[in-house]
Amino acid sequence: MARAAAAHLYVIGSRRGPHKVGVSANPRKRLSQLQTGTASLLILKRTTATPIAEPEAVERYAHWLLRESAVRGEWFRVTEEAAWVALTAAVEAIAKGLRVPEPPKPEPKKRGRPLNEHEPVLIRFVPGTKERVRAVLEEGEDHASFVRTAVDEKIARRLRQARKPKPD
Repeated sequence: MARAAAAHLYVIGSRRGPHKVGVSANPRKRLSQLQTGTASLLILKRTTATPIAEPEAVERYAHWLLRESAVRGEWFRVTEEAAWVALTAAVEAIAKGLRVPEPPKPEPKKRGRPLNEHEPVLIRFVPGTKERVRAVLEEGEDHASFVRTAVDEKIARRLRQARKPKPD
């Protein structure tokens, strides 16, 4: 958004909230634009010119500070005072060179069994075994996973049997 000579911080809201926190070259005009889209009476509660050269960064930082009270978009369920405190804190933060922290990138979803360090093993099956395995595979399961699971289960079964006391 292109800025005029001065940018203004503002808090707009109805009597009981929620409050819109933002930056505009003309807060009164912004109030009138917002009023067109709502049946509630909106009030320009606070406004001041900001000396910061990056008013959009101030707005982003204030929204980040209020993120846990977000209703929708730039509207927050906070008091007028809390909204104003967030805006003034954002001005100070941007003046000090702080920026909104980048959210952590989500880990890609892992599918299937967790991969361990696999040892390559050459297994020879009797004829027809691969077809019998394919016949019982579940949707999305591959041959190698089936064989690994079968081997793991057999080993676990034998270990359990080895722990059982032998009858005299």
